[in-house]
Amino acid sequence: MLDGLGIARLLSELTPHLGRRIYRVEFADSRIFLIVHAGGSLVFFLDPEAPLFFALSSEDDLGKELLRTAQAVRKETPQLAARLLPWRRALEGGILVRAEQLARDRVFALGVDMRSQTGERRLLRLVAELVPRYANLLLVDEKGGILAVFRPVDAGMSRYRRLVPGGRYTPPPPLSLPDPLQFTPAELAARIRESRNAEDLRKIGAGIGRDTAYALWSHIAPALRDPDFEEAALGERTYRLLHDAVAGKAPAAFAVPETGGRPHLSPVPPPPPLPSGTGEDTALPRLPGDASLKWGEAPTMHDAVRRVFLSLRESRAEERRTRLLRRLEERGEFLARQRQELERIVREGEEAEREREAGELLLAYAAHVPPGAASVLLPPPGEGGEPREIPLDPTLDAAGNAALYFTRYRKKKNAARHAAQRLKDVRAEEDYLASLRLALLTGDEKDLNEVEEEMRAQGLLGKRASRQAEAEKDHPIAEGEKPRGGKKGGSRKSEALPQPLRLRSSTGTEIWVGRNNAQNDALTFRLADRRDVWLHARGIPGAHVVVRSPAPDPATLEEAALLAAYFSTGRDSGSVAVDVTDVRSVRKPRGARPGFVTYRNEKTLHVAVDVERVRRLLERSEESTGSRTSAPPEENAPRGKSEE
Repeated sequence: MLDGLGIARLLSELTPHLGRRIYRVEFADSRIFLIVHAGGSLVFFLDPEAPLFFALSSEDDLGKELLRTAQAVRKETPQLAARLLPWRRALEGGILVRAEQLARDRVFALGVDMRSQTGERRLLRLVAELVPRYANLLLVDEKGGILAVFRPVDAGMSRYRRLVPGGRYTPPPPLSLPDPLQFTPAELAARIRESRNAEDLRKIGAGIGRDTAYALWSHIAPALRDPDFEEAALGERTYRLLHDAVAGKAPAAFAVPETGGRPHLSPVPPPPPLPSGTGEDTALPRLPGDASLKWGEAPTMHDAVRRVFLSLRESRAEERRTRLLRRLEERGEFLARQRQELERIVREGEEAEREREAGELLLAYAAHVPPGAASVLLPPPGEGGEPREIPLDPTLDAAGNAALYFTRYRKKKNAARHAAQRLKDVRAEEDYLASLRLALLTGDEKDLNEVEEEMRAQGLLGKRASRQAEAEKDHPIAEGEKPRGGKKGGSRKSEALPQPLRLRSSTGTEIWVGRNNAQNDALTFRLADRRDVWLHARGIPGAHVVVRSPAPDPATLEEAALLAAYFSTGRDSGSVAVDVTDVRSVRKPRGARPGFVTYRNEKTLHVAVDVERVRRLLERSEESTGSRTSAPPEENAPRGKSEE
């Protein structure tokens, strides 16, 4: 991943962003720190496993997306403003004046020139430590005092370095290897001469990570294997590769394994194709997932890191999605076994009448039951039936055997009654799991957060502790955030509301779509007007869809029904029945699971799912986070159908 030479190249390419005034500082999520200036933005991805840094131009769509996400995060979690305050107070309005790297380590500082309202000048440093497991970001004043820190490190976590606001900043221990950019070609050749593989190249100087060593070795290995190679030419070639790479005079390299795994980054140009054959070719190193590696070129190091960031974000989201789907599958398999057992008990209850009939026959024909018999053939009840053979307990008389059959009858009937109620609960939970699965399959990264939070709250992840506790443990930025729902009895206005998908119909009418149960509840009971039109796929889990109009035109209503059909478990069935009513006719039963509602006064539309039309509708989605709210619905109206 990103190494010291990669950092050096990033800083050499940062010149267009220096001299710019910072006008906004944001947290896009618990791992992304965003600095926005007139010419673009700087992104610090402080993931413990793969920390990254890169710059974006003002025209880059990714920068706009991250800024929109940051605005939504700040609105949905107002407590985050307190966490942002020291960063904003110190950085907003300042000018980025310089960038300095600590030796060739993965540590660098951005100088920010600040002037107070009284004209007093301060030169602050934004220190980024992009070391895996210890990734951090600190704001340090002229005297080395820490003004703010992304992940505080107290004395209990490190005896060498204590990084807390108000303390003094201590840099990481210096690297023991020399700077490879300070070597002459002859010195480089002398150090490379004894190298046998890429791993040996990492020992010639500081800042050469595994990926850079691989790329560098792929360029110079053929010369080393040539018995007539000239050491001076090798030194000159290596010198030029390193200096051109750091100066940004050659393409940067990145690789994303198709089968997943760790992406790769190198400031040195992409390695040439591996030679065919065997033998000496085995000297070329093999990285994890190398069989599926596709090295690519990027014009700048920032562009290469940007592409890796997008790959990491996508792969992490897919890993998370897979993990959550697996947990739903495990729970679903458990419920399926329970359902089968309960259905067996219910069937036995339905067959229990034969136990009662056997007991009645034994009492009616007690005189015909010989003592000590193992079974008896008795006339059927009523006329026209066949005689029935009834097994007996030889130790009991007719009355005793009759009592035994009546006891069995009562037990089976009682068990069946309880099983029937439990069976309803199991089937309801299976429908609920289906709604969660649908949300996981159709949602984006933000939707995954909401679904995971709901699953944890429902006890589906093994712990009822909120995801917030985990975020605080791994990402201290989350300390200022507030779990959804807030404290019991808290103000509704201060709660973080999940935001539905917002788009417009072909005639311009707003349509809102809840893509998970949290969004469904917020949309129907907090965001929609009571007069708005509400839609839901009939009898199956799916999205709550709201048309922001009490009387939408036919085209809008049809498109809203199409969306309700598409965002349901019936999306692959071809035709889906969609119920339409108004929001005031929708109720949530007391104690119901998230997303579950009942409704009345519905009419039903039948919709053919057209994926291409849905795609065109989704292209008209809006990024607005504003919404009009209304009072919660009344609780005294009767209810009809129930959906989730």
